[in-house]
Amino acid sequence: YLQTDGNSYVSYVCSGRSASENSTATEWLTTWDARLCTSVLSLGLALAKGLAFCVAVIVLSRFGIPQILNAVATTRSRELFTVTIVGLGCAVAVASGTLGLSPALGAFAAGVVVSGSIYSHRVLADVLPFKDLFLTVFFVSIGLLIDVKSITENWLLILSFALLIIIGKGVIVAIAAYCSGLRMGNWLTTAAALCSTGEFSIVLLNRAGELGALTPLMEQILLVCTALTMGLVPSLMKWSIFGAKWLRGAKPSSTKSARALGMGGKIDSLSDHVIICGYGPVGRNLHENLHKANIRVAVIEMNADTVKDLLSRGVKCIFADAGQRIALELAHIKAARAIAFTFPHKEPVLTALPTIREMSPQIVVYARTKFSRELKELTESGVNQVILDEEQSGRALIQSVMQCYQNTIKEEWIKESK
Repeated sequence: YLQTDGNSYVSYVCSGRSASENSTATEWLTTWDARLCTSVLSLGLALAKGLAFCVAVIVLSRFGIPQILNAVATTRSRELFTVTIVGLGCAVAVASGTLGLSPALGAFAAGVVVSGSIYSHRVLADVLPFKDLFLTVFFVSIGLLIDVKSITENWLLILSFALLIIIGKGVIVAIAAYCSGLRMGNWLTTAAALCSTGEFSIVLLNRAGELGALTPLMEQILLVCTALTMGLVPSLMKWSIFGAKWLRGAKPSSTKSARALGMGGKIDSLSDHVIICGYGPVGRNLHENLHKANIRVAVIEMNADTVKDLLSRGVKCIFADAGQRIALELAHIKAARAIAFTFPHKEPVLTALPTIREMSPQIVVYARTKFSRELKELTESGVNQVILDEEQSGRALIQSVMQCYQNTIKEEWIKESK
């Protein structure tokens, strides 16, 4: 098959053969050429579809999905937001399947698009209640796919593959993390966390098996390696913590690599700070005064435009509900000194208090209320300091009136006016 001229090649092959043999050879070559052309066209069409899908996802991630999520977020409806997220994921998955690609790939792409937006924390908080259920189903399904006989017959090969995956991927991740600026030792923990074969590999293995790209034995070996490496991650992370401490003690970090990055590139070394829930006029005023006093803050806000503005100014801000555990974790509540609810509604405060006290019993909780009748309920629920709007308004009014007579307010007047 080295010659480009098919006819001359056929003449060369068929010389010295009978007419029937020559006819058979010619038909075989013609069939082979047709199959080759069909394969090339199919491959080109598949690549074109994949490229079109990637371009469409990139365009939607910039000019479609953020605008949709922003419009939904302004409604402040949790149900509508959740339905929209699920609908977008299903729509992208269906579009991927329509193009002949894997629906799982489409759902994965939708998740990547959403994770890069400011709404990722809110989405994570909304799906968190289903996390345990889905993880249980996922790992049980993996266990059902594994053939125990293949493990006993190929255990040495499985261990070799698993070791190769952990070392190879761990080294690559460690180099990437080190080059990204993680301080000494943190890149080791990052490598331990990401050295396993990812969950999406299960989808790829299943698809490869359906297409016949892998033999059943190789599919089983890779499946077991995936489960094994994923199961080793918790232990590897524990060991990496000790290794990171040893590295930091052995060699101080340079100024170039002293930068620790958190989720989305935000600095994660937040401690002894104040968590501000709600960034209205009161929250903004509180933030400005804390900033003047060099007190660090983390803001939890449900207004998308406000979150974008704060992030652009370098303020650590999370688009989520303050009553959700994941939002409080991202705000580092265990290291915070105080948390302030700046909106005058008791229901969100009462909902969040049990979670707050469970995660950080010593934290000081501040809350606002419009009416004195809600004071007792909030205090008994665990709020350390309740700011009564009626009292503060009365204080400000008395102060303003007394200034007409060049006098100052006295605390006993406020107490008597309650």
